[in-house]
Amino acid sequence: MVERADPARAYRLLMERPKLKGHFNARAETGVPMAKITRGIARRQDHDSSCDVRSLSHVLIKYGDWAEGPALDQQMGSAKLRQMTGWEPQYTSFRNAQF
Repeated sequence: MVERADPARAYRLLMERPKLKGHFNARAETGVPMAKITRGIARRQDHDSSCDVRSLSHVLIKYGDWAEGPALDQQMGSAKLRQMTGWEPQYTSFRNAQF
């Protein structure tokens, strides 16, 4: 998760360095589960954060194979982007972001 202007700065920095090749991730912090982020945002917005959790098999039956992607347990970091371009996110923690 990054503040909405952060990817734009990352793209600009990459475009200014056309010799850089490969895949780059723009991420403010690594290792924070999405559930923790959404609960924190919901609390700040005075939302009860209640939701229905569906099993993967239910979601696959309803939406098809593409729905498996969001269920993957993946962690990406932005160390490569930071080291090669000097990019830094505006907010380094979702707890400090403005909503």
